[in-house]
Amino acid sequence: RRKQLEHRVEEVRFIADCLEHITAGDARVPLPEHLAGGKMINRLDMDQLSAVGHSFGASTCITACKQDERFKACVGHDAWLFPLAGEMMQATL
Repeated sequence: RRKQLEHRVEEVRFIADCLEHITAGDARVPLPEHLAGGKMINRLDMDQLSAVGHSFGASTCITACKQDERFKACVGHDAWLFPLAGEMMQATL
């Protein structure tokens, strides 16, 4: 399951990248018509980015928050801790 966890963390970090591009007005991220045209520029507060997950998703967000300093808060509901590395269990975020 470690490989799956790593893949999911990559996906979460990719979404954070996309959110940064969206709030910067970067056209590389396609948006639905009602959000296009610069309507999202500076609308997201990336200084308060957080991740929330349940079970395996909790392990995903805990790992993503530990690896990526853009995440300022992490909520893990009923975390399934088995896939986390041992050092992660003792770490602080």
